[in-house]
Amino acid sequence: MQLYAQWIREGKLKVNSDWNKDLKVKFTVQDPCNQVRKTFGDAYAEDLRLVTRAVVGEENFVDMTPNRSNNYCCGGGGGALQADIPKSGGLTASSS
Repeated sequence: MQLYAQWIREGKLKVNSDWNKDLKVKFTVQDPCNQVRKTFGDAYAEDLRLVTRAVVGEENFVDMTPNRSNNYCCGGGGGALQADIPKSGGLTASSS
């Protein structure tokens, strides 16, 4: 994601959102908590948004709340979703 954002900024990666001008399909991103909260910080979240907006169009991007380093963790990165642990207080693979 960081390289895509860098290449878009530098003009090395040409991205066009014209395909979505008439369709107006709305998009959002879920900030990956392991990358945003525990590794690269909000700069990674900004890169993710830059790439998404470049592909779908600024007007078709809808930000989730909470977001960036304040986002909710789905538990998937740590294996909780895949472990199917009952009564864990969160979603499990069998309940989604």
